[in-house]
Amino acid sequence: MFILSIIFCVISCQPKELNPAEYTEWVKDYSHGLHKMKTVGDIVFDLQCKPVEFIVVNEQKGNIPDKELLDTRVNELSKNQYYTLSLKVKDKTVDFLKYKVTSEKEFYEKLYYYSFAFQNDIFLEDGGKMLPCKLFHFERSYDLKKSRTFELSFPAAENSTSDKTIVINSKDLNCGPVRIKINQDDLNSTPRIKI
Repeated sequence: MFILSIIFCVISCQPKELNPAEYTEWVKDYSHGLHKMKTVGDIVFDLQCKPVEFIVVNEQKGNIPDKELLDTRVNELSKNQYYTLSLKVKDKTVDFLKYKVTSEKEFYEKLYYYSFAFQNDIFLEDGGKMLPCKLFHFERSYDLKKSRTFELSFPAAENSTSDKTIVINSKDLNCGPVRIKINQDDLNSTPRIKI
């Protein structure tokens, strides 16, 4: 009976398989630990961890990738770790880039900072190492939305089995280092894609 219960536990703890649409929704769901939201002062930090399989499924626009394509792209992308960070003001009527801005000059300085220099203030703590943001893309919304979104990529730490923590230490945000942790157990429990 004891051996049967162990076998049942091992089988039930294995990640389930989901079709691409279900998989994408699973990863985006805040309850699974790969999507986190943290409010510090008036700023809301929304962080989406993006496993490489998630990126491949999104590249395929929800279509089921064949196994060879999936394996090839996963291998290509696995040299990095990927995240999407969105910043917004708690008051949803306030544009993030215009928050506490008093002049047009100050607005353009802030726009320049978030377009280029903000990358230097973002790190990934992984396996006891502080990894710099390797690839950075600021999605310009041209004031069509109040939040601002950044695509981030960090080098993959070799054989890391530790939790991942995004560290944002921006003087412009004026809230000290902000740390958002993704648990390795949540990454390990990510389901497989049904092909």
